[in-house]
Amino acid sequence: MKLNLLPPYVSKAGQSKRAWLVSILLIGGSLAAAAFMIIKSKGDLDLATKEASEARPAYDATVAKAQEADTVIAQGTGYASNVRLAEAMKRQHTVYLDLYRDVLGYMPAFFRVRSIQASPSGEGNALVRIQGVLYSHQQYADMMLALLRIPGAAQISREGFNLNDPAVPRLTFDDQIGIPRASGEVPLPSDPLERFEVMLATGSEPTDFAGVGGYGLPEGVRGPMPGGSSVTFTVTLVGRNLQTPNPRESIRKTGGAGAAPAPAGGNTPPPPNPGPTNEGEDD
Repeated sequence: MKLNLLPPYVSKAGQSKRAWLVSILLIGGSLAAAAFMIIKSKGDLDLATKEASEARPAYDATVAKAQEADTVIAQGTGYASNVRLAEAMKRQHTVYLDLYRDVLGYMPAFFRVRSIQASPSGEGNALVRIQGVLYSHQQYADMMLALLRIPGAAQISREGFNLNDPAVPRLTFDDQIGIPRASGEVPLPSDPLERFEVMLATGSEPTDFAGVGGYGLPEGVRGPMPGGSSVTFTVTLVGRNLQTPNPRESIRKTGGAGAAPAPAGGNTPPPPNPGPTNEGEDD
């Protein structure tokens, strides 16, 4: 058994001395670290200032060259705009022909194209109007599917088809079997001999040249043959820009010399050019 016979103040005095010694050491270490950081930061600052002073001439030369380049670019803005305008106008000569070539590539063999016309429809869109001849309601429906295959086709409308397919009429006293006939044709009796007599009497089939649709004539546009319909399809294409470049607007924006003054009501662009119409005659 170990007994501590020293009074309590003796041990506390020793602990106080050790605490003071540790505090002095910490303060000294902090002062040394602060002095080192001050000296190191001043050295780094002097080195960075020296490097910046050495790089200053190159920086000034670069800034001067950039300002000179900006001046040259500002002087050539009008010329660059004119070049871009000329290139756009040059491309404008073929946009309609390219559109017609692309659209006609999707025309089915049963559809005879009589005319095709395109016009701008807003920014980046085109409206294509196709006129032709069809001979059945099924072709009228299949034509919609063919036009939807055109890249960018967003909306299609159609008009002009005349449905005149033979239909079974209601039974009558003379016709007890319901012989199909088209609208406008004379009802035929069920008896074969009587039906033959009615067909001879009515003479529904032409016996000489009738000139239907302009066929057989030396000149003129050929229309639909008997049983056909002249139909029109209107296709809205997205992503086909047909708008003509506006020279006045381009020159006004660049402030080019000789620019025409804007009208009193503002610089209203000219109306869109409907473009050439590709119309042909079938012999």
